[in-house]
Amino acid sequence: MPNPSPLANPENYYHIRETEKSSSRKFRTTAYTYAEKFKDFKANVPLENTEGFITELWDSVLTSLKQQCQAKDDDRLRLSIHHDSLKSPVWIEFSSPSELTPSKVIDTIQHVQQSNDKFHITDGKATSFMTHVSLPHGTGRKKVLWSTTFATPN
Repeated sequence: MPNPSPLANPENYYHIRETEKSSSRKFRTTAYTYAEKFKDFKANVPLENTEGFITELWDSVLTSLKQQCQAKDDDRLRLSIHHDSLKSPVWIEFSSPSELTPSKVIDTIQHVQQSNDKFHITDGKATSFMTHVSLPHGTGRKKVLWSTTFATPN
């Protein structure tokens, strides 16, 4: 049986791990940060398949992250992409899990690549961090306002 194409297994080109957990008692929420380290795949993916593979790779990464953090529709996710050639990371703002798509990530990366020739997501030097925040929910209790009645003269 021949070896499967690298296109069939984008999971082989990244590794995800939870790096940080922080809580906010005031807002009753917890933020989790995950790091994704990408491996160099230029040698294994033909040049004409690179664009399709990158789309499959980000789809796989985002799906894995959303499953790992058990993201719900009302949660918020933020993605930052770090690379040695960048002065500051590429940020994708907090958005719902359904709004964080491979095309949104790729469009943001392409925008940065237009102004920075040394930034290549395919060279194995990129790391991304995703922050997951569950929005707090109300307790369902009604707030009781204490009122005092004053006797008014007739």
